[in-house]
This record gives sequence, structure tokens and C-alpha cells, in this order.
Amino acid sequence: MYNSIITFFNETFGTHFKHKRKKKYSARTHYLRLVGTFLGVIASLFIYARLSTKTTVAYQNNSNPAVTSTSKMQKISTKYNPKSGLMVSQFYIGNPKKVGDVSDDSNLTNLKYSVKYKSVKGDYKHLKTRLIRINDHYFALETHNVEPGFLVFRYDITPKKINKTLSTSYNAHNTINFYVNEKDVKKAPALLPASKDMYRVDYTSFVVHKYQHAINELSKDINSAKKAKKADKKLIEKLQTKLEAAVPSDQEDLQSQIDETKTDIHEQNQLISQSKHKIKRYEERISNVQDNNVDDD
Repeated sequence: MYNSIITFFNETFGTHFKHKRKKKYSARTHYLRLVGTFLGVIASLFIYARLSTKTTVAYQNNSNPAVTSTSKMQKISTKYNPKSGLMVSQFYIGNPKKVGDVSDDSNLTNLKYSVKYKSVKGDYKHLKTRLIRINDHYFALETHNVEPGFLVFRYDITPKKINKTLSTSYNAHNTINFYVNEKDVKKAPALLPASKDMYRVDYTSFVVHKYQHAINELSKDINSAKKAKKADKKLIEKLQTKLEAAVPSDQEDLQSQIDETKTDIHEQNQLISQSKHKIKRYEERISNVQDNNVDDD
């Protein structure tokens, strides 16, 4: 429209107004800009996804915690002093369902553990390490110079034979990973290197807690069995009353129910007796671990 008016004035009045230039390829330029922006967004998302996946996969705990066929390693606790850079973790090796199990001790007694470290920032080869072995089932690990900002810290722990000539059944070349997240780790500003006796106290507390938990569970079983016995006795009284008034054709069936209930009472009595025996053994273990310091000195 604008150019038509300019032409009219120039032809009619002899003026020399200039025509407005058309923007060449304006639609094409707009299209290319849109395509470029779209590809840029896609490329950014792809790079972000790759980086995020790399970080996540690198710190997924897919390692096998089994030291032997029956003993597994687990991290009991971790404390960190950001001021001094001291990190202390404590580990248990054994039957996770039965702390007092000694069936694997012939293997565990001939095993030691090498430790390496990694973090988001790479390998930590310069860290000073002190491993305090309490016994075949428990050790503490003091790691020095862990500076704040590590984000995620990984222990790489590998079991190795102490005496290579001894026959020892274990998962050779198996490295077990444990992780410490900086934002979640328990901060302990007063944390200092400790003596073996102090870590032995932690071991005793750990074992006693496990034994006490087992005692509590057995006590629940005993209470449940006693309630079942009480209910069974009431049921027998009712069945006995019905039996006395029943016709001969029903007496056999009622007597069978009474006998079955008496069998159940007998089984509950056995469960109570066995549970009490187990509780006594756990109490003996608690007394033993509190009175005796069994270690590898």
C-alpha cells in the first residue's frame, strides 16, 4: 500500500520519493531462527541428561556386601567434623540376622581390609587413614583431611587374606562400596581420634542393642503364646460342657476338637519354653560381651 502511494505521487507530481524496500527472505529468516532455537534447547536438554545420568549412575550402590557366603559387611555409623576434616565410620561383618553367629569365624579371622576413597571431585589418594580392628566382626575407620564440599564420599573396601597359606573361603576381589552424603552425614564438631577401648565400647553397645532387640521379640512371642493358651483353655471348657450334654453321634466330633485344642496348648507351651531358653542365652551373651573385651590383640 505504501509503495503504491509513492508511485502515484512520483508519476503525478514528478516527485522523487523512494520506495520502501521489502525485507527479503523475512519468512525464511524467521523459520531458521525458530529451528535454531529449537535445536539449541534440544541440545541443552541432552547435555543436561547425560551429565545427570553420569552423576547418578556413578553413585548407585550396586556392590555386593557379602564378604563370605554367610557374612556381610554393613556400615553402622558415620560422623564428620567439618572443622578438622575427620570422618569416622564403623563397620560390622557377620550374619546380619544373627549377630552372635560364630560359624564363619575361621574365615573372618584371616581377613583384613584395604580402603580407597572417591568423591564427586575424583579419587582421594592423599587422605590419611587409620583402621582400628576391634575383632573379627567389627572395625572403625578414621579418615583425616576430608575437606568440606566433598558432596558425596565413597568408601571402596576390599577383603584380603592375612596369611595367604591358610585356606580361607571368601569373596576374593570383591570391592564393597559405602556412601556418605555430605548434607545428611551426622556433624560432630567435637569429634576426635579415639582409642581402641573407646571403639570397643561402641561395639559393645551395638551388640547389646541387637541382643536386646532379639529378647524383646521373643518376649512378644511369649506373650502371644500365653494369650493363645488362655483362649484355648476357655474353648476347652465350652467344648467340655457341650460334650457332656451332646448326643452320642456328636460326642466323637467334640472330643476331637478338644484334643486338637489341647495339642495347640502343648505347642504353645513348647514355644514359651524355647523362647525363655533363647532369652536366657541372649542375657548370658550380653553379660559376657559387657564383662569381657574380646578383640584381636
